[in-house]
Amino acid sequence: MKPFKTAYPLARWLFRLALLLFTGMTFWNTYIGLHLDIGFAFAAGFALFALLLFIGGFVKGNGLTVIPGLLYFALAVVYMARIYSGTAASIQDFVIPALLGFYFFTSPEK
Repeated sequence: MKPFKTAYPLARWLFRLALLLFTGMTFWNTYIGLHLDIGFAFAAGFALFALLLFIGGFVKGNGLTVIPGLLYFALAVVYMARIYSGTAASIQDFVIPALLGFYFFTSPEK
């Protein structure tokens, strides 16, 4: 069976939207509380890079997709290392968003 290649652009937009929704829903209480600590810095970083990835879909070129993808991936890895408590359950929520960031880092716009 051949892959459904015409839906590839839609899939990339759904990935972008998923990162925005994940970031917003995961860190909503942090944004509302506005406690300026390390948790807020991570939340603001995730929001900024997810927003840049989303905006990068409207811009010609790869700069606003590749660089925020790398930074989102790196931030997710650092965040997972920070919250790791000895079990996989403590970091499982951030594995897929980290991999989506890596995907955007490694795949240029077509």
